[in-house]
Amino acid sequence: MDPERLAELAGLLARPTADLSDDELVHAVRLADEDRDAARERVGRLIAALYMRRRVSWPKLAELTGVPFGTAHGLARPYIQPDERA
Repeated sequence: MDPERLAELAGLLARPTADLSDDELVHAVRLADEDRDAARERVGRLIAALYMRRRVSWPKLAELTGVPFGTAHGLARPYIQPDERA
């Protein structure tokens, strides 16, 4: 997520929801959803890097990161080269 959009989301989240207009709430929801997608991509890339560096099992990666191994594998898979997959 773009740092400016992330800062905008943080600014909206820092305010009590009762103080936000309906339009601001809708905008905050959209920004939060955008951030969720970006966060999943970042997590996938980071897990892939760890997997390729350490070459540990998916269950071990789950233990190390706290991300369930099926989820970790699913998030990282797009960022692992085919010859690196196990």
